[in-house]
Amino acid sequence: MSTSTHDIDAARTRAVPGEPAAAKDNEQRGGPAVASREELLAGRLVDAVIDGSMLDELIASARAGTLRLTGPGGFLSGLIKRVLEAGLAVELTDHLGYERGDPAGRGAPNSRNGTTPKTVTSEAGPVRLAVPRDRAGSFAPA
Repeated sequence: MSTSTHDIDAARTRAVPGEPAAAKDNEQRGGPAVASREELLAGRLVDAVIDGSMLDELIASARAGTLRLTGPGGFLSGLIKRVLEAGLAVELTDHLGYERGDPAGRGAPNSRNGTTPKTVTSEAGPVRLAVPRDRAGSFAPA
């Protein structure tokens, strides 16, 4: 399955019933927790990125012991790494004001300058990132 930006945008903008407050209120009254708007949105985005057959293969591999889900080298750690590094790249592009490889960046007072390794701790285990940096040393990711 090929996922386009259009598919992800459509999943993100689709109307989501309920609000986070409704889930909290229902849980406090002893009822089952209702998925919050954020949880429903995340679920739709995951569905747009991973089709059912791929997810079934991942689950089968995990059950067979051929795929680790968590910890160093695990699938979730790898997924977190890809998402965080993509976000960092977007932040650096915003910081510099031009896309990677864009001729507009030639001769600019600041430019990309490789990466610095950093390990972050996540619920899935430690994740080693390649954090991009700029020549001026002014890039401070959020």
